Amino acid sequence: MDSESPPRRSEFLLDSLFMNSRPFSKERPLVEENPFPDRRGGTECLRKELPNGVLLDPTEGTTMRIVAFGDIHMDLSGIETIPGLDRADLVIITGDFTNFGGRQDAETVLERIMARNRRVLALPGNMDQPEVDDFLKEQGVGLHGRGVLFGEIGLIGVGGSNQTPFNTPLEFSEQELTALLDSGAAQVDRALEKILVSHAPPLRSKTDVLANGVHVGSSAVRAFIEEHQPALCLTGHIHEARAHDRIGRTLVINPGMLKDGGWVEIITTGTTVTVTHNGLGTGPEL
Repeated sequence: MDSESPPRRSEFLLDSLFMNSRPFSKERPLVEENPFPDRRGGTECLRKELPNGVLLDPTEGTTMRIVAFGDIHMDLSGIETIPGLDRADLVIITGDFTNFGGRQDAETVLERIMARNRRVLALPGNMDQPEVDDFLKEQGVGLHGRGVLFGEIGLIGVGGSNQTPFNTPLEFSEQELTALLDSGAAQVDRALEKILVSHAPPLRSKTDVLANGVHVGSSAVRAFIEEHQPALCLTGHIHEARAHDRIGRTLVINPGMLKDGGWVEIITTGTTVTVTHNGLGTGPEL
């Protein structure tokens, strides 16, 4: 870039992932248009706006730490059990901020999380009203139906759930879930490795089974995993199905509710993905 010409909006888009100093704002989305110092080296780190997704481009080979959790349901008491949350390079929220709540409830939860760490990407869950997805995207942190490049790792997000008997606020047909998954995957098709973040677990796995033994996960999510074989699938939704499983090479983790200690830690170095804490007392590696 010519140092004498300021960047245009089409060239650079900065959002919440490295904004540490500014408070959460109801009036202003967490999006800025100026370069900012990279906390890993003191140099300018810019997020490029791409036609098919957003790129966070750390130095090649940089080790990055991701913390993921969900099924919050307005109860953030478990957040205090996560060591070093404020130092994570990225926090992923896998859905269910609220209990049938909307924008205001989601804002309350997001504000508390971002007081600890502002580098957030998030999904709405099936217990969140559709306006929660709008709110998250307005704040620059929405991952539903999207793909985000995190270094050499492609993050693919799908929120809500497949249809349930309970008519919860954010449910989709399996065909709609397939379209959302395909849309996110297309945005990170050049990623060398992928992580799927899906509020609904894949059908016929240890992560989707009710206490009565019935499997209630998404056939679309399972089909996507079988076809694309991401390194990891982070999921939730079925609280009692707190488990990890494998579908081919893909490690699937449902850590359970946040208030019950359900969180996951992932370390990425280039395309190497390692799970060091999965909320289940063990740390399977990929």
